[in-house]
Amino acid sequence: MVNAMRKRKMRSRVVAQIHDSIIADVQRDEVDDYLELAADITTNRLRKAWPWITVPFTVEAELAEGSWRDKKEIKIG
Repeated sequence: MVNAMRKRKMRSRVVAQIHDSIIADVQRDEVDDYLELAADITTNRLRKAWPWITVPFTVEAELAEGSWRDKKEIKIG
């Protein structure tokens, strides 16, 4: 994810990765691009890189503007 974001010269940054979760500081104007990239990497590219994965992956996202207390689930795509 980090390498793909650098290639796209995104200003957003991955802050932490914990097991199967990514926490990122995403610029407002990059939210859609970030979510699209995250979904593509986790649901498509990983399965191509590791063909032994035979189960489909899904992606969930939450967005907080300001406090984490106010985070809300958002749709991807």
